[in-house]
Amino acid sequence: MHTIERRGRGASGPQGGAYGAAAECADVEAVRAATGARFVFGHSFGGFLTLEAALAGSAFERIALYEPGVSIDGSIPIGWADPCRRQLDAGKPAEAFLTFVQGINPETSGKAPRWLLRLILPLAIKKPERLQKHTLLPPRFANTPRSRPGTTPSPSTAGSRSPCC
Repeated sequence: MHTIERRGRGASGPQGGAYGAAAECADVEAVRAATGARFVFGHSFGGFLTLEAALAGSAFERIALYEPGVSIDGSIPIGWADPCRRQLDAGKPAEAFLTFVQGINPETSGKAPRWLLRLILPLAIKKPERLQKHTLLPPRFANTPRSRPGTTPSPSTAGSRSPCC
C-alpha cells in the first residue's frame, strides 16, 4: 500500500504556481506508474481526485471511493462554490475560506454569522495553519470543471445512515 502526501502538505514539496486538480491527478498517475499499483482508494477530496484521474484515462484497474468530494443528486450543497471562486479571484482568500467553511458545514458553522466566524477562526486555527489553508483553497478550484455534461454515468451511492447502525 502506498499513501500519497499531496503537494504543500507535510514533507512534500510546494504546490507551484499552476497547481490544481489536473496537477494532482498527474501526481496520482505518477505514483501509479512508479509503484505499479493497480487499485486506488480515495477519500473526501482524494475521492474527487480519484474520479478525475479515472475520467482522464488513468490506468488503474479498479477504484474505490469513500465520501468523495462530489455532490450526488444534491447530497452536498455546492451553492457556496461560485461565491468562493469570486472571492478568490478578487484576491480575498480569508473571505473565500469563510465561505468555504460555512458552505461545507451548513448545519454548524454555516448558521453562524460571518462576523462571529471572523472572531472565532483565528482562535481555533493558528495563523500559520490558517495561511496554509488560504494557500490550499485556490487549487481546489483550478482546472476543476463545474460540470461534466455528456460524461458516462457511473454507479454511485449516497446516504447518511448505514443499515448496520
